[in-house]
Amino acid sequence: MILLAGEIIFILVLLVILLLLIVEDARIRKTKIPVAAVREYWNGLERRQAVRIDTQLNVKYMLVKKKERSLEGLTKDISSSGMRLIANEKFEKGANLIIEFDIPNRRHKLKCEGKVVWSHGDYDDRDEDGRRIFQTGISFSEVSKYDRSKLNEYVNSLIKGKIEPNGCAAT
Repeated sequence: MILLAGEIIFILVLLVILLLLIVEDARIRKTKIPVAAVREYWNGLERRQAVRIDTQLNVKYMLVKKKERSLEGLTKDISSSGMRLIANEKFEKGANLIIEFDIPNRRHKLKCEGKVVWSHGDYDDRDEDGRRIFQTGISFSEVSKYDRSKLNEYVNSLIKGKIEPNGCAAT
């Protein structure tokens, strides 16, 4: 008799646990928390073609489609094959931009075309004027040989520590 009572109590405990799980599952479904399947994962290897260097450079850019007005932003990092642009607008993946920026301690403005690889921004990321800030990954698509050599020279000098990211000579 005691054994039967213990088994009944055990079954009731299991039923209560099951009921709690069902209620929790229903609550999660109501809140519509997105569930995603992981198709790929990062295996720890660097996937970029070139080393990125943190540096802030003033950038002027415009969409190739619109060619209306030139807007301004900053780089977060740069490499010989692309940059991360900080701007007040979000770009469509695949959009083409005309980009122009100065290389510190050089008289030459670098001008190229780039393709948007990704673009995102958190709602709370704002500049000092309260406008939203978006980060955009850009892959350089069209760069003249001369500009490419100047860009490579600049990035290599940052890698080797010859100049600081802000353009000043390293001491």
